[in-house]
Parts: sequence; structure tokens; C-alpha cells
Amino acid sequence: YVEEVVVKHGPAAAPPTSCAACAEPLAKVGEYLYCRNRRCRALVEGRIQNWVGELDVLEVGDKLIAQLVEAKLVVEPADLYRLTAEQIAGLERRGLLIGQKVLDNLKAALPLPLPKFLAALGIENFGLQTAKAIVGAGFDTLEKVQAASLEELAAVPGVGPAKAKAVVEGLKER
Repeated sequence: YVEEVVVKHGPAAAPPTSCAACAEPLAKVGEYLYCRNRRCRALVEGRIQNWVGELDVLEVGDKLIAQLVEAKLVVEPADLYRLTAEQIAGLERRGLLIGQKVLDNLKAALPLPLPKFLAALGIENFGLQTAKAIVGAGFDTLEKVQAASLEELAAVPGVGPAKAKAVVEGLKER
């Protein structure tokens, strides 16, 4: 039931035109606003958080990810595997023991099945189910997925042209 009618007062709020993290212009995609700066701190943190979340890596939380990005130690998930315990220990409130635990937990999640690897890359509009469909359609190595054309991926049931384009462009970027 209706409890009360709320009447608007004052001017409507204007949507932002620039990213709050990097000040780059925002792009409108459908009803959403996106920052398209691949070096944007918020996007970098999001990529790393997505990777860590997909792999269920313990000891790597949002605060550590923010510290790693701020210290410019990571930009892409691959950078996590180039870290040393000493680099992590050099961050605020971290030590060698924590640094070694982080590295051990990252390496414990390896090797990754191809669908999980693809989903963990954080490609826009692309997740585990789509990755499984692509691998199930015969693109069972990373090389085959990278070599696949837009048309070949779009023909996979459950993928379609929009997701195929996201996969092709996302793999080129990464």
C-alpha cells in the first residue's frame, strides 16, 4: 500500500561527466556511465579484485589491492605473479610473513582451467558460463580462443555478436 506521496523539490541532479578517480571523461553505454581509461586506479583495482575473487585467493583483500595499485606494483592480474614477498612487506602494516602467505596463496590457485582463467580476466560482459560455452565449442586452448574470429565466437550458442566482440577486444587489451 502507499504510505505517502513524495513531491520533488529543487532541480534534478546532473550526472557526472568525468571519472571521480582519474578525471577522464565518462562514456555512456545504455543507462550506465563508464570510465574508459585502462590506467584508471579504480578500474585497475577492479580488475585485480575480479581476478582474486574468481580464484578465491585468501589473504588478498581490497585494502592490500589498493596498496599494491597505489605503490604501482600491479596494473594487470599478471603483475601479481611478479611480486616478491619483500615488495609486499614494504607496504604499510605488512610483513614478510604476510607477503609470503599472499604469494603462496596466489600460486596455490594455479594451474587454472581455461574457462576460469578467461572469466577471471574481467572482460566486460563476459563471465564463466560464456567462457565454458566457448571452450566447449572447441576453443579449448588460449591460443585457439585468441585466434578465433569475431564470427566464429558469435556462432557459439549462448555467445552472440556482443559477447564475441567483448572477448576479442578484451583479449587484445590484455
